[in-house]
Amino acid sequence: GGNAVDAAIGVSYALAVTEPHSSGLGGGGATLTYNGKENETPKAYEYKTMSSYEYKEGDKIGVPGFVRGLHDMHAKEGKMDEKKILDYVIPLAKDGFEVDSELERSLKLYGRDIDHNSPFYKGNKSVREGDIVKQDKLA
Repeated sequence: GGNAVDAAIGVSYALAVTEPHSSGLGGGGATLTYNGKENETPKAYEYKTMSSYEYKEGDKIGVPGFVRGLHDMHAKEGKMDEKKILDYVIPLAKDGFEVDSELERSLKLYGRDIDHNSPFYKGNKSVREGDIVKQDKLA
């Protein structure tokens, strides 16, 4: 019942769960949409990672650029209810997904900077290819 924008949003959120090293909720990005209608100008959406605002202790933090950008794109061009899109993605975080070789490699290279209490660690070792990662807090 959705359109290509809804699908792109769903895939973006799914990648934020399964490939957080490449596409995470705290990141930014850009999207170009075009539906092929004659004389239509493509629409560009840019969502930055951080604002230039200098935060002080106690300040409220805004919505991450990734989330805000996808929300704005959906508001203008999406068809499905946003909650329904997320309902397809939430099981990936809640029920878990299988770690692939790329995530294992990234964790080996950069994992020392990650909290060892995160779902990407089992004890003092990062998860390995084939392990199942569940992210209840993200779900």
